[in-house]
Amino acid sequence: MRLIASRFGMFSAMAFAVLQAATLAPGATLYTIRASDNSLLRIDSNALVVSVVGQLGVPFQMGDLAWDSSTNSLFLASGGGASTYLAKVDVATGAASVIGNPNLIGLAGLEFDSSTHTLYATTLGMPGDFFRIDPCTGTASLIGAVTGSFIEGIGSLAYDPHRDRLFGNSEGFTDLYEINRVTAQLTQFYDGGPISRSSVAYDPGLDRIWSIDRSGSLRYYDFNKSPTIPVLNGLGDLEGLALISTVPETGSPQMVAVGISVLAALAGFRRGKSLNARALGASVCDSPLC
Repeated sequence: MRLIASRFGMFSAMAFAVLQAATLAPGATLYTIRASDNSLLRIDSNALVVSVVGQLGVPFQMGDLAWDSSTNSLFLASGGGASTYLAKVDVATGAASVIGNPNLIGLAGLEFDSSTHTLYATTLGMPGDFFRIDPCTGTASLIGAVTGSFIEGIGSLAYDPHRDRLFGNSEGFTDLYEINRVTAQLTQFYDGGPISRSSVAYDPGLDRIWSIDRSGSLRYYDFNKSPTIPVLNGLGDLEGLALISTVPETGSPQMVAVGISVLAALAGFRRGKSLNARALGASVCDSPLC
């Protein structure tokens, strides 16, 4: 019986290792837009290799990207000039399909909160506003004016599902704020310096917030509040940022599916061993291994 238990314990450990590897192994792709030719770009966050996906096919000057992992949808908010819209972008071709017009002047930041399945947006201004966006129609609902800092608005948004926190970066600075999703109150997380307009996205595999700016620099914030760390330069006139991760978020359908599969395998193994033990009867206990 000890041999059976030992083997079951070994199988449990192996299954846990598989589960851990499946849920924690880093791997992600950043998506951004090169504003000079309205092309969607793909950046491997590990290898830091940049490639062109394709052109949006719609006018775009300023805005942000957001990934909804529950529907595998990449959303685009455009708020520059007369080209104000919410769209879906095909990650295979780069082509954008307009959903609707939120009618928001200065629409800048966009992010999907996977804990509540809510699409949030911000507009620039003194200090700018915070909205919910209907992903099916593009209709905007005002939550409130962002308060707590003298800034020109929140230029981009990033949701951290592990800590359940929504972050935004200030327009024209590397300052990073946590945003209260009920009141739109800002709490400063990182005090940075001036920078050209930038966009942010959270990486669950590496536990960092990526930032990309109009001068073509890719950098990241860590949660030790160290100065932002540059990793790539000379990427062009970039606008908007979203991250598609192979790391399932806590409580996501992918995470639940992996957990159920492992538990089912463990239950099947245990049931089979129990039947074998009963069939063997006393001979198992008479074994020198008992």
